[in-house]
Parts: sequence; structure tokens; C-alpha cells
Amino acid sequence: MIPFPNSATDKGCGLESVIGTPKGEVTYVQGSGFEPNEELTMDGESYGEKNHGIAKAEADGTYFAVAMPNVLGKTSGTTTWSVRGKNCNPVLTFTWGTYHLE
Repeated sequence: MIPFPNSATDKGCGLESVIGTPKGEVTYVQGSGFEPNEELTMDGESYGEKNHGIAKAEADGTYFAVAMPNVLGKTSGTTTWSVRGKNCNPVLTFTWGTYHLE
């Protein structure tokens, strides 16, 4: 079971965030549905701090990344993470720093 499940899809591709530490200081981003071995463009943003990178889908079309979304001087926040492939661009938004059971 994944606490606080969070996912996004676009044109057959999907992203999901998984909390890696109690307050989400480390968050795992898992993806699927991309073309095998295709080049992917990753963009992340939290409090205006932007990260840009190039990744590669696995042979089975999956993607995996470790996000550390913390921003200096902030104790919680929201991060937007997108992974663009040839045919899709899922955009995922997740929070970090504070979680409340609903």
C-alpha cells in the first residue's frame, strides 16, 4: 500500500509519486508508458527553483527518479514534476514537508 497515493497520466504515459521519507524530503517518481529507451526531458519546480534534466526510459518504457524537493528556508511546499517523451507529457504535483491523515 502506498500512503498518500498520487498519480498523473497523459496519452498513455503515467507518473506516480511515492513518499521516501516521513515528510517527503525524498520522494520517488515512477513512470510508465513511455517508448522503450526513448530520451525523456524532466522538469521540476518548487518555490520557483527549477530543475531540468535529460533521462532515458528503460527498455520496458518505465522511468524512475529520486526527487529531493526541499527548498532552503522552507519547511513544506509543493513540487511540480513533468516528464516529456515523444508522445506524452504527464505532469505530477506533490507536496512535501507536512502530511495530514484524512
